[in-house]
Order: sequence, then structure tokens, then C-alpha cells
Amino acid sequence: MPTFAKLLAAFGFAVLAFSISLQFLATSDLAMRTDWLAPGNAIIGALVGWKLTGSKAGGGLASGLGNGLTGGVVLGLVAVFVWAIHQSAVQALRRRLDDPSEAISVLGEKVITVGSYLARPDLLVLLGVGSVVIGILVEFIAGRRR
Repeated sequence: MPTFAKLLAAFGFAVLAFSISLQFLATSDLAMRTDWLAPGNAIIGALVGWKLTGSKAGGGLASGLGNGLTGGVVLGLVAVFVWAIHQSAVQALRRRLDDPSEAISVLGEKVITVGSYLARPDLLVLLGVGSVVIGILVEFIAGRRR
């Protein structure tokens, strides 16, 4: 059932993911195409906000804080995993991998590589603070609008 809290959470996490992606792209030099990085992360953020944070709204301030942090952590993990799969698929389609076991090991390497890109203090602070603010706002709105 759509609620205003779900809509706010989806919009908030989409904007947060998009802004983190733009900050990341402005300060990094990647050897991959980054056309879909910011919009793709915004879609992931909207899904995480709608399904996870928005659906659990209505439990109080502490619950909102926890839901916001949980949404931020899930957003980071899902984004890292999606982009690691993307990079591994690009390598597989270019026939740089010999067998499926090599593809799985390359996927593990890509998860670590992409995760290390995100593990910058400025991006982690933005993700943490933004997630907490979104969680509290969603909780406030859930209490006001039913």
C-alpha cells in the first residue's frame, strides 16, 4: 500500500544515492564507463527507501534512526554488489574469463575493489548523516500522515 512515508523514503534515498554518486564521480578517475552510475544508484536508492525504510516507518524516533541507518547500509551494500556484478559481466562478455570458477573469483575481487572505492570518509559520512536524516524525516511524516 503506498504511503507518504514510503514516497518520502524512496525520494530521499534516491537523492542521497545520486548525490553520493556525483561526489564520487567528481573526485575519482575510473577505467569504466560511468554513464549509468548515478541514475542506477538513484534507482537502487529509491527501491531501498520504498521497500525497506518506508515500509517500517511508524515506530518512533529510535526506530526511525535505526531504519535510516539500516537503509543506508543496505543501499551501500546493494550498490557495491550491483556494480561489481556489472563489471564482472562486462569482463565475461569480452571473453576475458576462462571458466565459471574464474568468474566467481573475479566477482569477489570486484566486490572488494568497488567496496574500497566507497570506503572513503567523505562518502561514508554523507551516507551515514543522510540516512539518519531521512530516517528521522520519514518517521516524523509517518506519525503525521497516515
